[in-house]
Amino acid sequence: MSSWFKKPKLPSRGTLIFFGVTGSILGLIQRDKYLTKQTRERYVKQVEHIAKEPLATSEMPRKLIVYLAPPAGDGIHKSRYFFKEYVKPIMDAAALDYEVKEGKESGDVEKLVSTEVKRLRRERINPTPPIDPEVNPVGAILSRDKDRPFADGVIAVGRVAYAEVLNGLSKGSYDSLVEPEEVEAQETKSEEASKGQTQTQGTEQEDILEEPKIEVVELFEQEQVPETPIQADTLPELPSIGFVPSCNIIGWRNFPRKVYSWFTDYQWVDFAGQQSVDIALGRVRQLSQDDLNLGREEEAEFQHVNEELPVITIDSRILPELKIFNQA
Repeated sequence: MSSWFKKPKLPSRGTLIFFGVTGSILGLIQRDKYLTKQTRERYVKQVEHIAKEPLATSEMPRKLIVYLAPPAGDGIHKSRYFFKEYVKPIMDAAALDYEVKEGKESGDVEKLVSTEVKRLRRERINPTPPIDPEVNPVGAILSRDKDRPFADGVIAVGRVAYAEVLNGLSKGSYDSLVEPEEVEAQETKSEEASKGQTQTQGTEQEDILEEPKIEVVELFEQEQVPETPIQADTLPELPSIGFVPSCNIIGWRNFPRKVYSWFTDYQWVDFAGQQSVDIALGRVRQLSQDDLNLGREEEAEFQHVNEELPVITIDSRILPELKIFNQA
């Protein structure tokens, strides 16, 4: 009588290799997901009490401006992804309001920041009367963000955005308020006026040419607009800066590192999470000279990219006015 059960066979060598490799990869992925979730929850618990704090009817939650710039050799989508995965969960857990401003090309963030600072300087020279909330409550609410363009602080994601934010604050604070376009328009207007006066003088008699000629010079001198002194107005209140380092591994030579990062994503959640917690809790300190080197390690990733990296060149006078969210 034959047996109903056959003797089990050992799996083949190829089968063992396949299931061994597949099982290891799946195990590493699940391990990374578990550690990422645990790490994120640890930081969320540190800030979730902010969302539970009651606010008065006249108060607004803290608002932050997030500046994103494309990393060298890549697109803005990488910065968006980094903010969404590592910074946004902490901001949402703390119930913080934020506005994202992006620079599509190199230098866009610097222009955005410098323009806002110059607008604040002009506002301090020629202030507009405040809107009475009792007369126009809607207008008072809408003008709140206009009066505070940087809200309660700014966040720069990555070394490129960090450098452009600092350069923008410096240029906006100490550059001339007269825009180059305005200077060119004034020069063109003066030239046209002088040409018109010359043509008019050509039709007059020779015995009265000298006197109008003197008047033309006087008119020309009167039309010259004196330059506005750079320090004519007081420096506006500058925002506290939050720096969150980013990681963008590109290039075929870095493919092994990229594969490694797929299985150790929790490390970046841990690193960026601590900086995001300091920003959410509002821990600030004075900006030091050493803080200008934050994110230098990111530049090593772009050495083979044929693109000029932004260099921090700020006026030394602005350093005492700047604060940074605490960098542990």
